[in-house]
Amino acid sequence: MWGKHNAIVLGADRTPARSTTARRVPPAQAAPPGGRGTGLLPYRRELLADRLGAQARLANDATVQGLGVIAGHGLECVITLGTGMGFALFEDGRPGPHLELSQHPVRGRKTYDQYVGNASLHEVGRKRWNRRVRKAIGFIATLTSFDMLYIGGGNSRNVQGDLPEKVRIVSNEAGITGGIRLWDAHLDAMFVAV
Repeated sequence: MWGKHNAIVLGADRTPARSTTARRVPPAQAAPPGGRGTGLLPYRRELLADRLGAQARLANDATVQGLGVIAGHGLECVITLGTGMGFALFEDGRPGPHLELSQHPVRGRKTYDQYVGNASLHEVGRKRWNRRVRKAIGFIATLTSFDMLYIGGGNSRNVQGDLPEKVRIVSNEAGITGGIRLWDAHLDAMFVAV
């Protein structure tokens, strides 16, 4: 079926950064409020490894992309603009605690997903959406005091105009590099079974 693999990486939406632990999550906790999410549970890493005959690591998709672009110094953030908004936080090259920032209210009752996600881009148009993205960047800067913010994802190509000095648009190909970096020895502690 598939060729022989030495290692597998899966970057998944709504998957906590420490999701590779062997801890099982009850089905009621499998998806965030509103029933959204991939349904990929922490024990799926073992299932993938067993089925495909190779070690597997599972991490949040923004974390995987971030590992491909971060410099490894200070506090760095990654947001991915696509269907919704992905978020990952890094400190000195290590993934920080996973924050499901996309589900946090940003304006009125709108979450970041609803405010700068794909549906919003189509609903309000590119110009207004770009103003929203800049507001979201400002809110994230206030929240995290980041040293650098990287913007990726399919809709990053729609970001127009000048960005703040500490903000960069990055290629989605960084997910490949990040997948490789997920296997760096200094990240092994993220994948210890509890």
